[in-house]
Amino acid sequence: MTPQFLVAKYFPDMRRLEPRNIGVIVWCDGNCIAKFLGDGESKAGINAPKFIQCKKTYRRWLDYWRLVISKDDIRMHRGERVLKSDKRFVDALCDTSNGNYRLVSGGELMDNVKPEELMNVAEYLFDELVK
Repeated sequence: MTPQFLVAKYFPDMRRLEPRNIGVIVWCDGNCIAKFLGDGESKAGINAPKFIQCKKTYRRWLDYWRLVISKDDIRMHRGERVLKSDKRFVDALCDTSNGNYRLVSGGELMDNVKPEELMNVAEYLFDELVK
């Protein structure tokens, strides 16, 4: 399957709707990899970027998204369960975000990718879209 990806965005001011990209999540055939700003940059875990207003909230969102992508399915707001192996999982992931923190579809890549190559894809997209 071809990978799909989401861009994690932070909106410091919901009135202005001027987001900052804070990470990417790559899904392919039931496998998910995430990379976020500040990941693993400190011994305490996540080191939130300076432009983030509430560091604790930033950590909670990243921890939540990591938890959601580690599970075998997502329960959508309507109660429907979507399996991680289902292509609709990416859309279901978008439904998990709101307010200042949102996941937005970035689209699909043109090439097929093996599961062991997903981290390289996430690194590439992170460098292109976030860094």
